[in-house]
Amino acid sequence: MHYDKRGNQHYTAAGAAQANAAYDAADAARDMAGEARYQSELQAYAEDRRAEEAELALEMQRREHQRQEAHRSEMKAIEEERLEEERKDREHAAKHREFQQAVDWLVNSDNPEKFGKIIDMYESSIVKEIYTVIKDIVNSESQHPFKAKADKAKQAASQTSKEQEKISKMQEQIKSCDRRIDGVSIRKYGCVSKCSWILCVPLGFLLIVALLQCLVDEPPTGEDALWLWLLIFVFIALLFAPIIIKKNSQSISIKKITEEKDEYEQQMDNLLPTLRKCKEESVILSKEAAMAGVDLVKKIMKDKDSISIFQKTFMKAINSAQKSLPSKARVNLNEVDNGEIDAAMNTLIFKATNAWLRSCGLPAMNNDESQNATLGADSSSSANSACVIQKVNRPNSPDGDDAQIEVGKLYRGIVVDVKMFGAFVEIFPGKIGLCHIRELEDFRVRRTEDVCKVGDEMWVKCIGIDGSSGKVRLSRRDAMKEMMTK
Repeated sequence: MHYDKRGNQHYTAAGAAQANAAYDAADAARDMAGEARYQSELQAYAEDRRAEEAELALEMQRREHQRQEAHRSEMKAIEEERLEEERKDREHAAKHREFQQAVDWLVNSDNPEKFGKIIDMYESSIVKEIYTVIKDIVNSESQHPFKAKADKAKQAASQTSKEQEKISKMQEQIKSCDRRIDGVSIRKYGCVSKCSWILCVPLGFLLIVALLQCLVDEPPTGEDALWLWLLIFVFIALLFAPIIIKKNSQSISIKKITEEKDEYEQQMDNLLPTLRKCKEESVILSKEAAMAGVDLVKKIMKDKDSISIFQKTFMKAINSAQKSLPSKARVNLNEVDNGEIDAAMNTLIFKATNAWLRSCGLPAMNNDESQNATLGADSSSSANSACVIQKVNRPNSPDGDDAQIEVGKLYRGIVVDVKMFGAFVEIFPGKIGLCHIRELEDFRVRRTEDVCKVGDEMWVKCIGIDGSSGKVRLSRRDAMKEMMTK
């Protein structure tokens, strides 16, 4: 009997020598596998170190870039502040020169236009005084419906902005989902692939050694065969597992993000009718508040007590303004014609009234109305002096079939047909235009039925007419924007 280095018995010396050779080969393969594993780990560590160093370099570069950008922004802000101060200094110096020139003109002139010159010099301060009086008069009118309607209009506008903000958030979430779907990459699972293939190297060497031993000795049986097949199975599993994991992980991630996107789109579809209703209600309430503001202005202009308050405020403001002038430049109001005083007072009152109207978000009076209006006038002249709300053409207008649709004007039409690409709106009998789905709202509309249905009345603006075919292009979006600004 012959024994090998591990103490196993062999009938011949050649068998023992072959066993010893197989053992040496197995040891060499194991050493090679260990060396390969060590080299792989070393290489992986080196790659990780390089990646960390590259990431650190990028982070340092990014921080340096941010520091430079912050420094440039700070220097730019300082420069803009310096330029702004210089501009203000120049404006102040120019105003001072103009004021001094005006004072010199007033001192050296006996021209009857001195009163008008003083009004021009102190117009802004006088208008502020009258504006304060108008606000006080309006606040004292607690029974007038203007306040309630203005509050309702503000609440409706606030609710509309909140709904619009919700829609914007939903749109941002949908865009984020699209970016996440595009960003799903197999590189996300590169660590799994690297680990699996690193483990395949020593297992491959062991598998080769086992197969060589099977060729040298008898084929394994029993438990040895089971271990050999298990080794083969594990090697194949580690070889193909990364591909399967990548594909399944990608599919699961994309499916999850798609479900999240569908949920956001469903929420946005549910919010669209609410937003449309809030916008329409806001436009209606704003117009009602504007009309109430016009009525309140008419009432103020016809009230004798208000006229008396305006006159006292005007005279007080003039006398207060003249205190900063030299005595030779001042004007004795008793020597000024009453008609000239009334004209100047009316002009400044209407400017202050327009300032109040604009502060309330209402349309201001135009120049013609302010020139024709007088304090204490009768009802007809007071009506002329009030703010005018622009009228828009409506269907079945007095113009009849002869009416022509004009580009840039607002119309209130009736939806006669709804298509997937938009809605057909009848402006005048027999005159129909197309409002494309992109022109219905200022956000993406998935279906035309979400905004309007057949028989609905809605405001539209004519944005174009085809010269050859005569087709009319309408926009509900532009009409709502224009009505909100008025």
